[in-house]
Amino acid sequence: MSLEHRVSDHKKENICYINNSFKPLSPFLKAFSLNYNKIQTQRCTITSFLSFTIPILVLGGLSMVTLYYKIVHVYKDMLISIKYTDIIQVIFDYFQYIVDLYFVYKYGSKMEIYFRNHHKIDETLGCAYSPDLKRKLLKLVVIFFLSWTLTCVCDFLAWWYCTGLEVSLVFSISYIYILIKVLTSLDLTSHVLQIEFRLRNIAEKAQTWLDTIKFRKDSTLKMKLYTRSDVITEHSLDNVEVNSADNLPDFKLLSKSYLWLIEQVDFINEVFGTRILLNSVSLLIDMVRFTNIAARIHLGSQHLNRNYLGIFPVISTIMRIMMCIAILVSMVHHCELAYRKRDRIIHIIDHFNIINEARQDSGSALSDFQSLVQSRRIDFHMSSLTQLNYSLLSSMASIVVTYTVILLQSVN
Repeated sequence: MSLEHRVSDHKKENICYINNSFKPLSPFLKAFSLNYNKIQTQRCTITSFLSFTIPILVLGGLSMVTLYYKIVHVYKDMLISIKYTDIIQVIFDYFQYIVDLYFVYKYGSKMEIYFRNHHKIDETLGCAYSPDLKRKLLKLVVIFFLSWTLTCVCDFLAWWYCTGLEVSLVFSISYIYILIKVLTSLDLTSHVLQIEFRLRNIAEKAQTWLDTIKFRKDSTLKMKLYTRSDVITEHSLDNVEVNSADNLPDFKLLSKSYLWLIEQVDFINEVFGTRILLNSVSLLIDMVRFTNIAARIHLGSQHLNRNYLGIFPVISTIMRIMMCIAILVSMVHHCELAYRKRDRIIHIIDHFNIINEARQDSGSALSDFQSLVQSRRIDFHMSSLTQLNYSLLSSMASIVVTYTVILLQSVN
């Protein structure tokens, strides 16, 4: 086998490993035709057309049938605030799913280039694929899937006991939509984990090289203190500094890797920005709606067939609120972890520059790398409107409280 074939096979193997890190989530995404990781062609085949059309028709049909049943048989016994927020939620969730499918179809053919760029970064950094990425994603998938299952079962049984089986069935369509929101959030998180992993490698590589330079400088100072001949000392010092400078061109590789990583982040924002924006708005509507329902039942303004069991729907509705909060917090938390890795790179460089006096010529590559990291931030955002960070959570919490108070004060 020639050298070119070996390199090609190694490259394909590494790309396969990178793609394999998304595997725990792939079966769930594939069930709703939301899997970006399949390599799609630009040519529209019957299979690709049906893979997007069938879920739209099936989910749309279920939404319309259940909505019609609720308008005819269920809404007449409900408060206006609960009725209208439920209609808005069903329509918005279905619209969001169509948008999800559109972005999957639009960017699915570009994912191969995306994975190749990740391989290029790994090759430049000299780091291998980490199985920890797959384990972290698998852990998140298991936690959220079990939480979703427990929440849906408890909620279905609670409403069944209080309102009957038919009402519980027509409202269970929302369980499918909340699962889609979970999958969308986890899909973004899986890509954020990839960015975090490579930022950590850049930080570790920078720390290792700077520690090596610092060690050589410390060795030079010791030589100067304990060597009697000034000529030998100066000669040794120059040699060590030259050897130290030999490592500095490697910082250009770190700059290239970081720049490529920014391009990967830009692609992720392009793919997920609008989807996460709609997903977050949908979760906001969910939390306002669920809070309103739980408060109405608890205060007795919304009557049930069995009012003495009303505590169970209140508890199950609170569980659904906590599920929405968990989705948002998990997504934002992993974005913040990636930001912290970038901050660590800056901290490492600043600490070295303050403690150690670098030569003017030898520190240019390091200064360029520092300027790049400081000027080009790693930001995950929602269609360039707002960044995914902890501040977003506090803003969303205030929105939920405000609109919940408005709904509770409205005239029935």
